[in-house]
Amino acid sequence: MAGNSPAATGGLGKGADGSTSVTSASRARWWWQGAATSATEISHVLPCSAGDISQSPETWPAAAYLRWTLMGDYLKVTSWIWSFPILASGDMKMFLLAGLAAYCVCVAVATGLAPVVTAAPGAAMGFVAMYATHLGLCVIYLWRRLRFVPT
Repeated sequence: MAGNSPAATGGLGKGADGSTSVTSASRARWWWQGAATSATEISHVLPCSAGDISQSPETWPAAAYLRWTLMGDYLKVTSWIWSFPILASGDMKMFLLAGLAAYCVCVAVATGLAPVVTAAPGAAMGFVAMYATHLGLCVIYLWRRLRFVPT
C-alpha cells in the first residue's frame, strides 16, 4: 500500500500489529532538518559569512594554533590507544604516573616558552609536548615491561 509507506507517512511506518513506528530514515531526516535550521539561524546572527571568516587576514594567526592543536590531538588519540593495554594489565600506578608526567611536561614547556612566545602558542606547544611524552612513556613501558609489539 502506498499510503503506509514511510515516504507517505512522513517516516512513520505501520507495523504488523498496525502500530506506528519511526524509521531510521525519518530520524535522519529530522536531524538534518534541525541542523539546517540551526545553521540558518546562526548565519543570521553572525556579522559575516563563514567564507569571510576563514579568508579574513585577522584570522590567519589562528592557523598556527590549529596546526599545533591538530598535532596534539593526533598524539592524544594515539597515546590513549597505547594506554589501553596498560589499563588492561591492571597497572594503575604506571597509568597515573604517565598522566602526571605528561601534565608536568605541559606546564614546564608552556612556562619555559613564556619569555619567547606569547601564551597561546606556548600552551599549544605544551599540549603537543604533553601528549608526545605520554605516548613515549606508554610505548616504552609496553615494549619493556609487557613485551608488547604491535602486529
